[in-house]
Parts: sequence; C-alpha cells; structure tokens
Amino acid sequence: MKDRNELIYEDWLGVKPQLLWALERSMDATSAQKMGTIIRSHDHTAWYIIEGRAVVQNELGEVIAGAGEWLFPAQGERRQVFEGPLTFYSVNFTAKWRDFKPLYPLEKSLVMKGSVLPILEEKAKSICDEVFARLGRESWYLGVHACKLADWLAIQRMKAEWLEAYAEAMNVLGVEHYAPSKMDPRYQQAQQIMENHDWSQKLTMEELAQKVGLSRRQLERIYQEQLGRSPMSVFEDFKLERSKSLLLTPGVLMKEVAYEMGFNDISNFNRWFFRLTKVKPGAFRESFQIGF
Repeated sequence: MKDRNELIYEDWLGVKPQLLWALERSMDATSAQKMGTIIRSHDHTAWYIIEGRAVVQNELGEVIAGAGEWLFPAQGERRQVFEGPLTFYSVNFTAKWRDFKPLYPLEKSLVMKGSVLPILEEKAKSICDEVFARLGRESWYLGVHACKLADWLAIQRMKAEWLEAYAEAMNVLGVEHYAPSKMDPRYQQAQQIMENHDWSQKLTMEELAQKVGLSRRQLERIYQEQLGRSPMSVFEDFKLERSKSLLLTPGVLMKEVAYEMGFNDISNFNRWFFRLTKVKPGAFRESFQIGF
C-alpha cells in the first residue's frame, strides 16, 4: 500500500467519487419495517437518525443508532433493520480506487453522536435539499434522473462539501483512508474493458486476457496480486452495478433488465442477482420506492 504522503494529484483522479443518492425520508413503522433486508454493498453510506432507530448487523456484531446519531454501515454483507416512525437523512456515494477498494474501508459499522460534528448534519441537509429541489424524487437513484448541466454542477459542488465533512467524520472516528500501490497497466486496461463492456454480449475471461495480451492464467495472477480477487469476480461486480442502475430506472421492465444484462431467462437473472446481493431484484427495486 502506498504511503498517504506519497500520493500525487493524478492518483486521486482514480477515486471517481459518485453520489448515488441523498435524501430525507419519513415513514411509519410498517414502511420502516419493510426496509429491513440483508444487503451486500461496498459503497459509503451515512444515515442521520432524526426519529426512530436503525440497526446494522454483520459478522463483527450489531450496532444501533437512535435519534440524534449517525450510523455508518459496514461494507460487505450486512443485515439492516429500521424501527419507526422513522425520519432520517440517507447519503450514499461510491469512491473506489483503481484496485477496486473503497476510499474508506469499513469492516465494522460505526456510530457517532451528531453533536460531535454538527457540520455533518448541516451538509447532509444541504445536499438532500439541493438534490430534491433540482431533481425531485422520482427515484432514490440519481443516475436515472433528467439533469441539466447547471443542476449537475450545483450537485457536484454540494458533493464536494459533503465529502469534506464525511472525511472529517472518519478522522474523528479514527478511520484512515486507503491508498493503493502502483497499478499494473495491463490490470488497468482490463478494468477499462470491463467497465465499458456491452453487457448484452458475453465476455469470457479468455477473451479478456487476449484483449490485454495475456493468457488467462497470467491475467488471474495479476488480479490476485493487485486485488486478491479473480477477474471474474470483478467482472460480476461491474455487471451488478449496471443491473442495479437499470432496476432503478423508472419504466424499465424486469425482463428488459435481464435481456440487457445478457440473460435469456429472467429466472436465471433472478438467481444470479440473489447470489451476489442476497436480495431478489424485485425486492431490491421495491425497497427504493418505499416511503415515496
């Protein structure tokens, strides 16, 4: 891992922070209960509980946040439960280095009283209000909204302010940001190919290796060195993110999502999605509509 003091400006360009959603939500006890689910995510999520409670469980234990507290859920697989009446701010963003690891790795969920860092609540409210004023609430997921340049630029400014406050919260909680070692250019090329792939078309690992001038075995060795993972698992991560985006796009039918992702049978798509997320695609889509 690279020393944090050795990073240059160009290194940070690889993080590509993207705001996925920012909103204030209120719901009764029944709706809050329906939001409870098992989820697998590598994003950065922050909830500020105004009323009610949020509970997150993973293999390292259980964390509970009540009114006036922040909860930063652990990445990876977790179970989350909400108790209402519930009102909270929810801000979610992705920020990953070129080696696919998150900017702030959180293996354990963390709780912080809002009074410790008041500016975090202020910035959460500001970005939630800005997103609602400019884009509305057709969907949680910002990626599917019609958006003018002026609106996009305004939200980017708010995102930068939110990220600065989030980084300060991580500092208060003793969480250091991750910094990667130098990337193999063939690995970076393979990542770019996967990121831009036409998901309706099949791509084997042999074909991917050939595109970057390697054998499959050499490609797998490079991925183990860079990530400790197989290229196929990374390929599925890219595919999953695209699937989630389509599922959250209003008006797109489930069978259309399955077809665009290269599945001829919707049942195969359902099984694949559930294997990776522990949630059925229909339930995933429904969970993003509760409370609107």
